[in-house]
Formats: sequence, structure tokens, C-alpha cells
Amino acid sequence: MASNVTDVAKLLEVIAGYDGGRDHRQNPHVTIPKYSQLLKGDLTGVKLGYVKEGYEHATPGVKSAMADVITLMTNCGAVVEEVSIPLHLQCSPLFTISLTSQHHTMIECNGQPPGYNELYCVSAMQHFKQAFKSRAHDVSPTIKAVSLFGEYLKRKDGSMLVGRTMNCRSVLRRAYNDMLEKYDALIMPTIPFVAAKLPAAELTPAEFVKQTLFNTGNTSPFNLSGHPALTINVGNVPPEDADPMKLDDATKLPVGLQIVCKHYEEVKLLDIAFGVEKIMAQGSKSSS
Repeated sequence: MASNVTDVAKLLEVIAGYDGGRDHRQNPHVTIPKYSQLLKGDLTGVKLGYVKEGYEHATPGVKSAMADVITLMTNCGAVVEEVSIPLHLQCSPLFTISLTSQHHTMIECNGQPPGYNELYCVSAMQHFKQAFKSRAHDVSPTIKAVSLFGEYLKRKDGSMLVGRTMNCRSVLRRAYNDMLEKYDALIMPTIPFVAAKLPAAELTPAEFVKQTLFNTGNTSPFNLSGHPALTINVGNVPPEDADPMKLDDATKLPVGLQIVCKHYEEVKLLDIAFGVEKIMAQGSKSSS
């Protein structure tokens, strides 16, 4: 969304909040603060739960970067403890199944599901209908696969598996909320490895889909639960397949720290991220 926390806060000031009933998901009773003016970045006494299931499968380089930033945070007064949320590891299949519900919205309803009390962009629906009818072959293999899977589930059991998946969201949400009663935020690597090389152009559709979804293990849970989450760069490490004889700063790739807070705690989320941003900037200055 932006290159620094302050700009993210300013952007959120603009896009957050009630929009005159145009989107049924918006709460008209939530007051949007001036996020950018509330950033202090003081990590003293902040309690952070380091989610075991989110980092235990990370590469050594990512684990090292996480250990370094945790040391910096504790030196600034934060309390970081390992926590376990077993359901975290079960989110990838739930997320994959939940994607199929978008098949109905995107294809059968021309991008906007019926029955909601909100603004319907009819011109966009018309454009989508015409474009999909004439250029459906241009959508990505991932969209095609999800659409076919969604149609299969609908014909097989009336999409009841999708319904069961959606019902699991409250269980998942409760698991994170229970832990967030004890901690100000949860942390983990955004992705447990650095960026992979671009795939070959001649990938099969199955390989393409795998490449698309394999990096969402730590992010998709919060698409399902709706918790506010933010990622911030906390260092650069070489990829696992890097030539040890050619290592330099140019070969290193960024590592993201994902921070997750309770629903409607965006102020706290941004402030913790601002604190991490400050200590990373100080560390960069001292190392140079």
C-alpha cells in the first residue's frame, strides 16, 4: 500500500470508514481517527506472540532475520514470547475452498453478488459480462482452476463444502482472538522464504496454480478471519540457492515481518509497525 508506515496511515485515513451505504461490509458506527497523528512507535511493554506455526517451516535466512528483529524489539522494551496456534496450519485448504465461492460472484453474477443492500455498479457488471463472454480465455490459469473447482463443488454437493468452510471461519477467528487476549499483537514472517524466481513461461496450468498459491500460508488465514494485518521489511537475506562465492547486497532479498492485531485495532497495529520501522532505521544507520 505504501513504502512506509506513515503513508499507510494517511492512506487508511482516506479509504477507511463508512461510505454512505455503498458497501454493506462497512460499519456506520465506527469513528475513523487520524491514524498518522497517533504514531509514537514506543515498544516499551508491548507484548508480542511469535506464532510457532508461522515460522517453524521458514528457511534459515528468514529465521535469522526474524531473530535479529526480535532482539531489536526486546532491546527496546517489547516482550516477545513463542505461542502456538495449531489451526494456523489448517488455513491453506480452507482458503483454497473459500476462493471457489468467488466463482459465483465473479462469473455467474458479473462481479457483484445479488441481495446486498449496497450500491450496484451496473456499468461494470455489463462490461464484465461482455468481456468475459468474448475474452474468457484471457483470464489466468488460477482463475480458471478456481472457477472449475467451484462449479465442480456446486454440482457435487450443492457447495455444502464451501458452506462448511465458511462456518470454520468463526472457529479460526476465535483461536486468534483467544491469543490476542494475552498479547497486543501476533507476529510471524509474512512469507517463510524470500521471493522465488519467476517461473518458466512454459509452465503447465497445474504448475502455474501451485506457484500462485504456495506463498499464502501465513497471509491467507487473516483473509479468512478478517484480522487487521500489516507487513514491514525487517532485513534482506540471500536466497537459499545463491552462489556462496557471489554473495553481496545485490543478491539479497527482503524479509517481511507480519503483525496482526484484534479487529478494529488498526491504531495499535500501525503504532507497533511504526516502532519496528524506527528501530530498523536506527539499525541501518548504525551499521553504515
